[in-house]
Formats: sequence, structure tokens, C-alpha cells
Amino acid sequence: MNNAKATELAAEVTRTLHIKVAMTKGMTMTSLARVMHIDRNTVKNRLESGDVSLKTFFVITAEAGCDPLVLIAEAMKTVNRKAVESKPADNRPETNGSKTNRPQPSTRIKKGNHHGSHLSR
Repeated sequence: MNNAKATELAAEVTRTLHIKVAMTKGMTMTSLARVMHIDRNTVKNRLESGDVSLKTFFVITAEAGCDPLVLIAEAMKTVNRKAVESKPADNRPETNGSKTNRPQPSTRIKKGNHHGSHLSR
């Protein structure tokens, strides 16, 4: 697994965890914060930003009553499904829409006029 895929998987795991927390009856950011002995905004910000340590992940999954391995497996399925959906049928890497790798026009300001040096004599 490369770094980009690991980052994508971590983000999907955190997103899935955030959804589980939101769907769990009676669970609030405040109740999670009490269990973790931190501020409720810290819990919310960590879930929204994807910055969740492994310890925090296990505490939240335990409080939400879900199996952490099942949650990770769900996230892996989602990431793999997205990867398959984004690949073109001919297995070429995806490009950004119809854009091609054509050179961009220069933004540098050119000095002088368009008549060339023969008029400046």
C-alpha cells in the first residue's frame, strides 16, 4: 500500500467513524469528550479533520458499540470501490476531465513591441 492510498484509507476510516458516531443513539460529542477527558470541540475537530490517533479511534468505536475491524473493513471496501470506479475501462490512469498536458501560455511580460528590432534603429 502506497502513502497516498494509506492516507485515503485513513480519511475514509475517520469519515465512517464520524458517521457511526452521528448515527449512534444517545451519543454526543460531549459524551465522547467526557470519556476521553478532553474538550468536546477537540473531539469534533479531530473527527472532522481526520486527525484521530489509534487510541482515540478505539475509544470512540468502543463507545459507539461498533467493531473497529469491521469499520476498517468497510472503509477499505469503499476506498477500493472508488479506485475501481475512477479507472477508465482501458486501465489508463485517470486524467482531469478533458484537460491534456499541453504547455500553458507564458505569463511573463515581454519587453518591447511586436515589430522587432528593425524599427528601433
